[in-house]
Amino acid sequence: MELFFGRPERWPVKVLPIWVNTIQYPIPTPQRCWEMGKVLREAIESWPGDERVVILGTGGLSHQLQGARAGFINQTADRAWLDGIAANPEPYRAMSREDYVEQFGSEGAELIMWLVMRAAMNEQVNLVHKHYHAPASMTGAGMIVLENAA
Repeated sequence: MELFFGRPERWPVKVLPIWVNTIQYPIPTPQRCWEMGKVLREAIESWPGDERVVILGTGGLSHQLQGARAGFINQTADRAWLDGIAANPEPYRAMSREDYVEQFGSEGAELIMWLVMRAAMNEQVNLVHKHYHAPASMTGAGMIVLENAA
């Protein structure tokens, strides 16, 4: 929120957090997160007002904090994710939870939360902004800004 609005005394928007469990197994499947995004879109479209809606999807890109792969970052997969979630999310919703762990690390499975955001959008979106950084820490960091295509 601070990236969008700074640190105002009051948020200039109403916020409705939606919790997606990525901590305690079993975590939801990517497909279930996609379905949640579709339900979210239906709820937004059924709202009688004319408010604009921003949906933030969060979760770290590739990283693993423990075990034999502690420190794992997959920069190639991270960069492909940032492009693919916009242009072709189908492969990511078809992946298993285990596929996410293998490709993005055990904590990288947090990316399933982005599927909620993406499924709530139009099938075609415009990629407005993209940024990726692999810092010296153990987490790939990235951001994309998408808007619905006409």
